[in-house]
Amino acid sequence: MSVNDPIADMLTRVRNALSAGHSVVSMPSTKLKIEVSRILKEEGYIDSFEVVEDEQSVSKVLRIMALIAETNTATSMSHRT
Repeated sequence: MSVNDPIADMLTRVRNALSAGHSVVSMPSTKLKIEVSRILKEEGYIDSFEVVEDEQSVSKVLRIMALIAETNTATSMSHRT
């Protein structure tokens, strides 16, 4: 599957995980996604993240953990003031 906008795909995965009530979301890792995750952590949108080796392939996986789910989480990322 080819993704034209990897950051939009990343944020959509996070929103979908929040909507489904998951506390962890995994995705293929890139340097840009790691930096976006760092910023999301600094701004308080996520609790933590880590990059791990995928057991099934040689690629790395980005795991975002303890997603913030306080009020109307599916829209809080896009409507923060």
